[in-house]
Amino acid sequence: MSQADLISTKVREISPQFSIQSLPNGATDEEICIKSRDDLYIYGVHAKSNPQNSSRAIIYLHGLTGDSWDPNFEMAKFYFAERGYDSIRIDLYSWQDDARRFHDSTLFKQSEDLADVIDHFKNCYKKIFIVGHSFGGLSAVYGNPLDVSAFSLWEPSYCNDERLFATAKPLQGTDWFYFEGGCNYLVKKNVIDEYLSIAEAGMDQFLNKINTPTQIISGAQGVLIPHHPEMLAALNGAREHIVVEGAIHTFREGNSVFELLENTHRWFEQW
Repeated sequence: MSQADLISTKVREISPQFSIQSLPNGATDEEICIKSRDDLYIYGVHAKSNPQNSSRAIIYLHGLTGDSWDPNFEMAKFYFAERGYDSIRIDLYSWQDDARRFHDSTLFKQSEDLADVIDHFKNCYKKIFIVGHSFGGLSAVYGNPLDVSAFSLWEPSYCNDERLFATAKPLQGTDWFYFEGGCNYLVKKNVIDEYLSIAEAGMDQFLNKINTPTQIISGAQGVLIPHHPEMLAALNGAREHIVVEGAIHTFREGNSVFELLENTHRWFEQW
């Protein structure tokens, strides 16, 4: 039994009413490598939904310290392949020698990389959508790419002076900082400075510029949900806020991932 069949079988054990199957015959799932404007490379996975060219693709942006193999992104790949969407899952930082590193991956650099990925694929698709989970949602908001049909932000992060990089501590005599997030992480001072400057100026400076239809999906028990109504109110375009009951930040409780994908699909179908 293939990995896809194993995932499909497990999904149906949890939620029989939820339709998810192996990638259709002729579909491909291949690694990609895109050159960035500063001569690094952006790695990821491109899953095509069928042997003919699809007109729609979703770019997935992972959360802080995450990667393109996020389990929810894998689930989304199969779910959206059945519905005619290709999936483009990129690593905002990675281990390869010529890839960007986590420790100096600022939101500014992430926004440039996202723009480069969109530019690479924009002539392949009539519509490109963005999914951003956690800090990936913040990356989408900061970058605000214009060649996008809609955003779906899954538990998006919010810059303030109480969370994430704001708690980072300097390593004396260096330009390195460390912070705890289950493990200890090292980042450069420019990453900290960027985050704190956004927190001080406020998120509205970016949210007010977004005219692209934007959906925010929160976990009812998610740590970031208190900020989401405020984020939604600051947007300029069409918007909606969905709260998934029983879910925390990762949407891995009960049937929460299925509600997440179904609501994302419904939103994208409108645009």
